Amino acid sequence: LEHAYGEVQALNGVSLDIFPGEFVAIVGENGSGKTTLIKHLIGLLRPSGGTVLVDGKDAGVAPVSDLAHSVGLVFQNPDHMFFADTVAEEIMFGIRNLGIPEPDMVLKKVLDATGLTHSRDLYPRWLSRGERQKLAIACVLAMRPKVIILDEPTTGLDGREAREVMEILKHLQQEGRSIVMVTHSRQIAEECTDRIITIDSGRIQSDIRREG
Repeated sequence: LEHAYGEVQALNGVSLDIFPGEFVAIVGENGSGKTTLIKHLIGLLRPSGGTVLVDGKDAGVAPVSDLAHSVGLVFQNPDHMFFADTVAEEIMFGIRNLGIPEPDMVLKKVLDATGLTHSRDLYPRWLSRGERQKLAIACVLAMRPKVIILDEPTTGLDGREAREVMEILKHLQQEGRSIVMVTHSRQIAEECTDRIITIDSGRIQSDIRREG
């Protein structure tokens, strides 16, 4: 995979496979190419060279709406995602937009999975930072993607909130989803993920699968 912003080569010959049920951390310094890479997986960027396949779909040309059935992105700042008046309405937007069957059942399941059942009628911006991150995950989870991508999901969270978010992600992995997480924290990557991909200057410097 190649990607250039004008004269700046952000990704330079990145090649990798991510398998079903893996929990992968992508680590690197600011400007290393981490966020550029994950944006290709959901069609927000198109390759300057190379091919990106997500669940059999060519992410270089597939409409973002088609890719949303296979892959979902939780942005670093969850507040950028919210616009509805309640937690439940926020989650239901994506469910209805993709025409997912049994919407009420899906809503109940994702509220339970993210620990937000008792917050369903609250205004999203009244939630704590950790709860807002859980809501962002719930909104993506409700669309039933096989792959969930998170950009710095523990930024701004205290230790307890970060652990709760990581526990949710581990549970989703155990259900068979692939989790791809961009993080600056190598400690979180080492404690929570199966595989750590280190990117520097647009190239993969190491790709380590952890045993156990």
